[in-house]
Amino acid sequence: MSNLLLLVNNLALAIFGLVAGYLVVMGLVALFGLMPESMNATFELPVKLQNMEAFYEVTDHDNQVTSTHFEVKKANLEVLPSNRTWTQAICYFHGVLYLGFFIGILCCFGRILKAFNNGLPFEKVNSRLLTWIGVLTIGLAVYQFLIHVLVGAVFAGKFTISNAVVQSIPSLLEIDLVAIFLGLIFMAFASAFKKGADLEEFEALTV
Repeated sequence: MSNLLLLVNNLALAIFGLVAGYLVVMGLVALFGLMPESMNATFELPVKLQNMEAFYEVTDHDNQVTSTHFEVKKANLEVLPSNRTWTQAICYFHGVLYLGFFIGILCCFGRILKAFNNGLPFEKVNSRLLTWIGVLTIGLAVYQFLIHVLVGAVFAGKFTISNAVVQSIPSLLEIDLVAIFLGLIFMAFASAFKKGADLEEFEALTV
């Protein structure tokens, strides 16, 4: 089972690496002003909607028309920068940094799986790797939030939207709490693995 997981992990790592390499190349192409107009990179701004309600007519299978109420609660404004050099490059390099978190997590997982295959699960290095996985998982959530804060602070005042406003500073509730919770779980596992490694080391010394 661990061999299969290691194979899947390595395959995912290779795919993420290829995509990151592609984004680096595209970022450099954009930086030097060589980006074709058909390959525009955009970024999104979180938008807070105000009194945004819409009514749509829905036709059922009996061709009877009914009125259904939809309330839009969340939206993003997709922005295409007019400056197609450094802003486009930033969009691509942001993607590289974003993938970097996943690549780091996969690298740590791969080393842990190799240790399991070698029959050495409770090694201190595995504890450190699990800690790094937890840090990277939490870091990914914080990075996403900080990007929204940065983009909102720079561009919020440049748009006027009817019945809506661009969120210059997103709410702290928008942080990915699931990712933070998973990161804390990985850190808890790291502590358990460290205790297991210390116990094995103690038993080896007493034999």
